[in-house]
Amino acid sequence: MAPTSIPLSNRLIILISLACAACASVPAGSPGSASAELQQHTLTSSGAPRSFWLYHPDSAKPGAPLLFVLHGSTGTGAQIRRTTAERFDRLADQYGFTLIYPDGFERHWNDCRGSASYSANIRNIDDPRFFRDMVAFVQASTGSPPARVDAVGHSNGGHMAFRLGYEAADLVTAITAISANLPEVANSDCRPSHQPVTVMLMNGTDDPINPYQGGVVTLNGDASRGQVMSADASARYWASLITQHKPIKKTLRERDGNPQTRVIRHLWQGEQHHVALYTLQGSGHVIPGPELQFPASIGPDAGDISAPDIVVQTLMGKKLD
Repeated sequence: MAPTSIPLSNRLIILISLACAACASVPAGSPGSASAELQQHTLTSSGAPRSFWLYHPDSAKPGAPLLFVLHGSTGTGAQIRRTTAERFDRLADQYGFTLIYPDGFERHWNDCRGSASYSANIRNIDDPRFFRDMVAFVQASTGSPPARVDAVGHSNGGHMAFRLGYEAADLVTAITAISANLPEVANSDCRPSHQPVTVMLMNGTDDPINPYQGGVVTLNGDASRGQVMSADASARYWASLITQHKPIKKTLRERDGNPQTRVIRHLWQGEQHHVALYTLQGSGHVIPGPELQFPASIGPDAGDISAPDIVVQTLMGKKLD
């Protein structure tokens, strides 16, 4: 399918929410490709109303896998769907899995960074419970529990994926964190179970927000999110839970025509899980993909790999190339 052209107004990571209380559904996928509609739902979780967008394609059979796609700071579920060029919708049609684009509490997730100034953290919103409630909703509405549950998130959403890996390893099989490193221990208020899960990290070396080598995360001058580990140290924590072997290093093929950027993957393979660190050399605070374009202010794009395709490959139980 030909790449989707994304208007400049949809390229920003920080956008006004595209959802509205009066909207019941919006068309899903690119014209002529969707088999279903994106449905907005609200449920009560921990005594508060929470909203999410559900895409359940006609190709999804009972017990289909479930994938959560998580937005970054100040985003929404509808926004991250558009930011990823609705690629996940098309892949859901192709492979027959269920998609959920959840909305964070006041546009943020209560991740593991204890010093963060946004209200989801200050009010200690029980986001892990929200994810369990959404899985229960899918089971009740389809009549079958999902065969597996995975989560992918960008920035604040990547940090929320880390929290699910820490505290809900019984719920998620795999997590993917993009533009996110684990918080330093002194800045973490999560309770790691130290249970193995499949983990993929995709981080740019020229990221001006989430420092690849570790340090203070700064967004629009706000440094309250505090210190994070390096991308390598973050990956090695998860890898230590599945194997003692050294990673296999591979420089991936140039695909986007930009010789200034490239992708190097370190892969730790365990018996049941794997950990992969995709180093986006020369790229910034971006979601990698040939269809995806971001403002120059957050660093160069990364078109040599497609994050949606790699995430779905893992969701469907396929080995990485």
